[in-house]
Amino acid sequence: MTRMVVSILYAFLLGSVFIKSSYERANKFWTESQAAALIGTVFLSLNVVGTTAMTMAIPVAKKARDVFYKHRASGMIGHNSMFLGLVTAELPYLLALSFLFVLIYCATTNLLTTAASFFWFVLFFFLHTASYSYFAQCFMCLVRDEKTVGALQGFWIGLNLFYAGFVVLPQNFFSFFWLGLWINASRYALEGIIFTQFEAIPIEVTADPGTPYW
Repeated sequence: MTRMVVSILYAFLLGSVFIKSSYERANKFWTESQAAALIGTVFLSLNVVGTTAMTMAIPVAKKARDVFYKHRASGMIGHNSMFLGLVTAELPYLLALSFLFVLIYCATTNLLTTAASFFWFVLFFFLHTASYSYFAQCFMCLVRDEKTVGALQGFWIGLNLFYAGFVVLPQNFFSFFWLGLWINASRYALEGIIFTQFEAIPIEVTADPGTPYW
């Protein structure tokens, strides 16, 4: 429930920035700055909600892990049962969270264009949030305590921020740094959302003078 409330608040907070401008510019044009700002809020949405999901999944996974060790020792539960339980228990919450977030965000930013683009947004957002949540469970099952998980969590979030293709543009990477782009979940989620959303918007984007796009 906490994750739901936080996600709804963030969706409105990030989307409401564009309430006035998004509906005023309908059927007109966007400046490059406006388009970049919109992409920036998508990037923030993915990582803020993903980080929240990861942080809140860790203590729950620890409790489940401790109970599992106790019951495994008595022969009452196996690894496969634990795995299936952890995965399936998260799915309805992740789906509901993603649907609510995208609905509120798209409504406030005027991105409710087509049903297909909306459900693509939900799908990519769901998969990205799920990757954060399931990696939190994975880290908790791999190491002994929550402090070590916190270090792994920080490393994972840092990689996702760095290699998402927003803070550092993909064309600026070279050599072995490209490996991070190919294996990074945030990069695929951000690209998937941006391409599917902007594809459905028949609005011209005008370049700002002096920028690379210009």
